[in-house]
Amino acid sequence: MSGSRSFTTGVALFLAFVAGTTVGRLSALPRTAQAKPADPPPRYAHLRNPYDVSDRAVLAEGERIYNRYCWGCHGAMGDGMGPGSPDIVPRPADFTNRARVARLSDGYWFWRVKEGYPDDPKRLMPAWGKVLTDDEIWKVITYEKTFALKKKG
Repeated sequence: MSGSRSFTTGVALFLAFVAGTTVGRLSALPRTAQAKPADPPPRYAHLRNPYDVSDRAVLAEGERIYNRYCWGCHGAMGDGMGPGSPDIVPRPADFTNRARVARLSDGYWFWRVKEGYPDDPKRLMPAWGKVLTDDEIWKVITYEKTFALKKKG
């Protein structure tokens, strides 16, 4: 696991470097600013997550995927404060924000994990669809939703 985290940390730090050098002009934006979610393309709009946050096997697999690919930016607590996040503006999504998580449709969430933000160079979310299967994407999304459930208040 430590080798995978080292690799992920390296990728996150590289992305942070790219963010600082190519989009440094955006550093004046507040780190808490998060754009209103766009509507997903029609091919994603109808999608529904086949998994439930109560399925322990799905959550275990989702956590494994998250720890390998997501925690470097989104953080161990899912709050967008991973080791690679300090120089990323706008900051990585905060999965502990219950209101935001509740607003995100399954189709939107799947779209963003699968395709990232290819048309928005200031957003550093990669397209994970070439690395993860659709099933793995749904499992990591299911796990990510649990961060909002864990947050007190």
